[in-house]
Amino acid sequence: MYSSSLVGQGFISDDEYLEITGITRDQSGEYECTAVNDVAAPDIRRVKVTVNYPPSISSPKNTGVSVGQKGILRCEASAVPVAEFQWFKEETRLANGLDGVRIENKGRMSTLTFFNVSEKDYGNYTCVAINKLGNTNASIILYEISEPPALAVKHLAQEQYTMATVQLPERWLASGYQALSLFISSSSFDKKSEGPCR
Repeated sequence: MYSSSLVGQGFISDDEYLEITGITRDQSGEYECTAVNDVAAPDIRRVKVTVNYPPSISSPKNTGVSVGQKGILRCEASAVPVAEFQWFKEETRLANGLDGVRIENKGRMSTLTFFNVSEKDYGNYTCVAINKLGNTNASIILYEISEPPALAVKHLAQEQYTMATVQLPERWLASGYQALSLFISSSSFDKKSEGPCR
């Protein structure tokens, strides 16, 4: 059943007809028509309206991964009919299962997975979403991040307890790491505390 407030907002009513002008994807859904008189109970019919539209990729994000780690690039596209996906690196289309990568498409989402990232995997990738009404693409970068080396902090004082503060390099601070504040007892002179903390 349509509401009278819809008339004039792209909907035109003429008794048993409801015309939708300049239809958009937001107007897809189920519509209900009710026929009423003084003789019988209301007769209700429902109709589903599907609005087809070309793919639109939403907010692709670049991903940073260390060498030897698992990396995943994600591409999400809304479209009706549902989009098909293709992945490219430069001008080369990627095939599922080759060069240690897996392409997996589920509904609106396509993922490109690297199980063991190597130097040659870094670079610019293009996700292409296609349906019968058109296509679109987005650039997604797989970039290298370095694993922070272990920190060795030794006890240098003779007090029973000493606090040592370690200032991390600027590039670590920019990645969200914080300085370390360590309390070291006299019984751990020869021990080391390793690794930054987030």
